[in-house]
Amino acid sequence: MGLGSYPESLLYLLFFLSGISGLIYQVVWVRVFGNVFGNTVYSASLVVAVFMLGLGAGSYVAGRWADRRYAANPEQPLRAYGYFEIAIAALGAAIALALPQTRP
Repeated sequence: MGLGSYPESLLYLLFFLSGISGLIYQVVWVRVFGNVFGNTVYSASLVVAVFMLGLGAGSYVAGRWADRRYAANPEQPLRAYGYFEIAIAALGAAIALALPQTRP
């Protein structure tokens, strides 16, 4: 068994889907930024830089938070991760809808 009452295979599937969705967002944003700002290396670099900044900052902040709470309730960090994924999906959809409305 995995974390709490969740089987490990389900957790692996959820993490895999999370990674795939992150890569899909990255490709979509590169395309959208290319349409808005021109198909340049700057638009692709901006997307990759922001993506990496988010990964680094998120893993540092959330990692410290999760380390303190895991001992008391092992399912709390996983639940928080799910909420973060839902928030990221909502923000990604909002940005994807807002960017085509901007002018170069």
